[in-house]
Amino acid sequence: MWKNGDMSLSKSPQRVVFTLVRLVSVVVFVGCMLCSCASQRGGAGSDRLLRSEAKRFLEGAPELVEIHRPEPEEWELPNGLRVLFLRDEEIPIVSGTLFLPGGTLSDGTKATGLVSAMGSLMRVGGTEELSPEELDERLLELAAAVSSGYGREYGTVSFNALSGDFEEVLELFADVVRRPRFDPTRVSLFQVQTLDAIRRRKDDPVSVARTTASTLMYGDSVYGGVLRSEDVKWITRDELFRRHKKFVRPDGATFVVTGKIDRERVADGIAQAFADWEPRGGLLQRTAKLPRPSAPGIYLIEGDFTQANIYAIQPGPRRHTEDRYGIRLLNNILGDGLDSRLTKSVRADLGLAYTIYGVISPNVEKGENLLFIQTKSESVDEALLKAIEELNSIQATPPGEAELETMQLAAQNSFVFRFSSPSQILERIVILEMLEYPEDYDERYLERIFEVKPADVQAVAERWWKDEAFRIVIVGDSEALQEIRKAVKSSPSLRGYPVRELTFDEVPKGVL
Repeated sequence: MWKNGDMSLSKSPQRVVFTLVRLVSVVVFVGCMLCSCASQRGGAGSDRLLRSEAKRFLEGAPELVEIHRPEPEEWELPNGLRVLFLRDEEIPIVSGTLFLPGGTLSDGTKATGLVSAMGSLMRVGGTEELSPEELDERLLELAAAVSSGYGREYGTVSFNALSGDFEEVLELFADVVRRPRFDPTRVSLFQVQTLDAIRRRKDDPVSVARTTASTLMYGDSVYGGVLRSEDVKWITRDELFRRHKKFVRPDGATFVVTGKIDRERVADGIAQAFADWEPRGGLLQRTAKLPRPSAPGIYLIEGDFTQANIYAIQPGPRRHTEDRYGIRLLNNILGDGLDSRLTKSVRADLGLAYTIYGVISPNVEKGENLLFIQTKSESVDEALLKAIEELNSIQATPPGEAELETMQLAAQNSFVFRFSSPSQILERIVILEMLEYPEDYDERYLERIFEVKPADVQAVAERWWKDEAFRIVIVGDSEALQEIRKAVKSSPSLRGYPVRELTFDEVPKGVL
């Protein structure tokens, strides 16, 4: 897709071919056949014709849909800023996203939330020339939008504008990127809103369970991203400007622009807005250390809640595991979606859960395996044990060919939506590069999905889901916690787990 070294795109067009089973076509076809056969004489013969034609249509080769990945134009400014441009004739709109490598994992401090606060306040905090209110008003007048944000590994600043207003909106966009104001009033408002959200966590059982599970896995590390009240004191204008100087740089950055506009206007506008943007030299490195998780166990938090919430979490695989394709299909079979075993068995058949899912989520150095259940207090033990039973079942016996094929086709049909617009296509190229995915990841994705066999899915389940490695957080009333205590004594699946009682304010208390 692109060459090593200079990262330039190859000249031959890239094609990704997808096979879509179009259910709408089936309905239309069968409906037409019914009408046609009903109009003919000889009902029995017509019925046989309908059945044979429908069978041929459904069991024959599905219609192929070719999707062409267009080639963007690419150039680079002297300061290292890379530009990818693709003209789109659909509507007279231009959109752009600037990708900035480095995020919270590159901060090098324990000031959780400071980099993400900087990312949000770049836009909402105004610019050197315009107050927040003036910036809001001008963008509204132009029917344009600018947004900004930072995550674990990179930041983005984006804009949307009418083609005729491109130059003016790009100028405002460049001011947000390079010359944010971090208005004191907006910074104070951000602090107040953040503190309020932290203090209200204890009122929501899902937030209590999620925050506790994250704390058990990552402690107070930025990997967990759990903000505490004391973290908010770091969100000051001085610290925001320091982080902006460190993180917002042209080094390694890529600017994706698509829309109904000529390349010359885009190139001239970007050169005028960013050519004098000074590089800092070198790329930001990930500095955060992955902490050791708390010990496996059952962690109980009592509260006056009408439902019980279960977060069972354990360490998972790194992002670039060779098992990624088997994991994708295992997730769909076991617990991701309405057709998954957990949903059909625990929720639909037994009525033991309002919400349930179970997935393996690979991530940077370590991922997470997560089982989440919302249930009634009186059924918390039964719901948890049934979910573990379903997990053990797929570890013991591979899925059937038909079940696996259904999930492979679902993966195939959803894959096409990753390429539904020019901006999505280009942004995906950049993200895959930044996160160091293989160059042929998209080109070979479906091929590798269909190479997965039932035994591979079983092997992945055995390799990554560990019965003894759960940190099981249960948030509920006294009845729910009593049911779990009884289950620990009687169930072989839970008997080996120590039980700890925690309290919760804005974070869990009593975690070792």
